[in-house]
Amino acid sequence: LSSIGIKEITGDIILVDDYFVDERLPMGWSRHYFDARYAPEISALSVNHNCVNVKIEATTIGDYAKVTIEPKTEYVTLINKMITLAGDDSIIIYRTEEENVIYVDGGIGEGRKRNIDVALKDPAMFAGTYFKENIHEANIRFNGNIIKKNNSDLANVVTIIDSVISDPLLNIIKETNIESDNLSAEILLKTLGTHYYYDGSFLSGLSKVRQFLRLCGVDTSVVSVWDGSGLSRHNLISPYYLALVLRFMYHSHFYEDFYELFPSPGDGTLETRFADFMYPIRAKTGTLHAVSCLSGYVRIQETDYCFSIMFNNFTCRRKKIEQMQEEILSALGIYLSGKNKSIE
Repeated sequence: LSSIGIKEITGDIILVDDYFVDERLPMGWSRHYFDARYAPEISALSVNHNCVNVKIEATTIGDYAKVTIEPKTEYVTLINKMITLAGDDSIIIYRTEEENVIYVDGGIGEGRKRNIDVALKDPAMFAGTYFKENIHEANIRFNGNIIKKNNSDLANVVTIIDSVISDPLLNIIKETNIESDNLSAEILLKTLGTHYYYDGSFLSGLSKVRQFLRLCGVDTSVVSVWDGSGLSRHNLISPYYLALVLRFMYHSHFYEDFYELFPSPGDGTLETRFADFMYPIRAKTGTLHAVSCLSGYVRIQETDYCFSIMFNNFTCRRKKIEQMQEEILSALGIYLSGKNKSIE
């Protein structure tokens, strides 16, 4: 705005987030997720993953710790009760459910620093507030309000000053998979709803997903899909049916691009996994409490084999389960290494 000579905004900042139906959380997400960084509210107008980063720095033993948020914003009220301790950390951070008030309580050990992301309520208003604050930093005068309107109310009265083109869709999906970015996964799901059914709802997006599953040969009467990220505990699918999807994509003309969308060892959730694995592998993790899943492709003697391994309700350490997954794939590789079998 500064670069085109705007010095003052005399009207309001109008937020348009009706590209999606106003459903901020998918069905089946646990209520206690509400302030978790991995489960932020969903909005067509999002910024900073709809979170703020709470930065905690120890001071002198017995004194309050130094606590700040980034980005700095008036949208959040910060209540600091954190004390610097001589011993180990005992950090409690939570946001009130109906407001953007973040409490930082407990203690942090002397000489230590911590960064913790907290999800916010009403992401569109957060984006608008953050935009207003950046306007002020750019020395643009603004004394209006931040309001929401539907796109249909503005279609004939707006002038486009600037626009930003997103990265290509394949890049977005790849980043979503590598980082296991739940927000991006839900936005992609609702975008399916908008693109095919013009309403941007979770149900419409899921309808398109089920249609694709049937195309892959999956019996959707015995499969339950509740969200785009897999965070809902109501999602139910067997390894066999997920392998059907992987096999379908292997035989499609999209396979080369699809293969590249999976993380490889050293990337994202595979950062510390498969370091000494003897075969090229691309795989996506699926992780909840007492759930560890791994699905993808392993390349053995120039042939790609799909796999899907799911562990549920385990009571041992997660690292042990991950080790077992790698051992299963190693055994598969040894068994198949002398044979030329197709993915069938």
